[in-house]
Amino acid sequence: DKNLLQFRTDAGGTFATDRLSGSARSVFYDDEAGELRLSGGFRVEALAPGSLEAPVVMSGDAFFYDRGRRTGGAAGAVRVSREGMDGEAKALDFRAAEDEGSFSTMAFAGAVTCSFTGPKHEKPGSKKLEAGKVSVVSFPGSSRISGVEAQGNCLLVLNGPKSPGLTAKGEGIHLFFDPGTELAGLQAVGPATLTVDESGGESRALEADLISYDCRSRIVKAASAKGSAVTLNSARARIGAFSLSLDLAHDNIEASGSVTCILERRPEASSIGFFAKDKPLFVTCGRLESVGKPAGYLFSGKVRAWQDKRMIEAGELDVLDESGDTRGRGGVSSVLPRASDGESEDRRIEAGGETMNFSSKDGAVSFEGEAF
Repeated sequence: DKNLLQFRTDAGGTFATDRLSGSARSVFYDDEAGELRLSGGFRVEALAPGSLEAPVVMSGDAFFYDRGRRTGGAAGAVRVSREGMDGEAKALDFRAAEDEGSFSTMAFAGAVTCSFTGPKHEKPGSKKLEAGKVSVVSFPGSSRISGVEAQGNCLLVLNGPKSPGLTAKGEGIHLFFDPGTELAGLQAVGPATLTVDESGGESRALEADLISYDCRSRIVKAASAKGSAVTLNSARARIGAFSLSLDLAHDNIEASGSVTCILERRPEASSIGFFAKDKPLFVTCGRLESVGKPAGYLFSGKVRAWQDKRMIEAGELDVLDESGDTRGRGGVSSVLPRASDGESEDRRIEAGGETMNFSSKDGAVSFEGEAF
């Protein structure tokens, strides 16, 4: 209609500007209102003139765009392909950039699945996200993603070179990207879990209210609300604390705040020091550090370690997997069971000192500094 400055076709049509182009079975455009409506199946491409980035390609059943407000949406099996990302959802709302050659924000809703392709050297599908809603924000003047916020039963699987074998779950997941579309880090809020796959088929599972991961340093940090605890479970140990840090590059663990630790049975180990290797060892303390593999566990802050009737209390306690040695500092007291004499069932030896050393080579325990 030339008088109303409107165009309509239901027999299939195409459109093009210097930045937007597309096609649909049904096309309606109101030039005065600046509104574009597509239905019956559509495909739209957006690319700023002279841009070296890949175009943003969108398809689905229906599409709407208001050029004046630079806002629009799509519905019905929506698919989006853009620099660093492919996404699918039941519906999509978006805001176009000022030049209309890219989209500053996108909000996916309904059974959302996203695959982040990242740099060209990464394998396709190495980063996948599923959620009820996903919002995507771009760097200014670019179609490259700067951040992603997912909500509702979120699942993230990472198998890239800087995040191998990571699976995150939570009520919310946030992703942060650098200008090269490489994933820089993530946060999972919760309750949230992060599972780390390890060689040999083993895995570690971290649970907390907030979990963050830095892809460059490969450090995981976790914290929980007051009254709850972070937990880290593996075949080697079960750890609980108010906060925990896990260095995946060097296999180091740091935990603090009302720490509890259970070192699991290690029948294949030569020893776990002063304690028997075929039974779990229970420890409470203020802080825990575990360095590398085979792990050495360094406990500090009112340490109490026990196994059956054998117990140590100390300011600091080292339990070394590789050597089997055990060392205590800061005032050590110990209780060792003693063979029954046939008259008393509960016989024990109490010993202590400022420091303690147990050598697995000869099985000897020594105390120094005000020893008793």
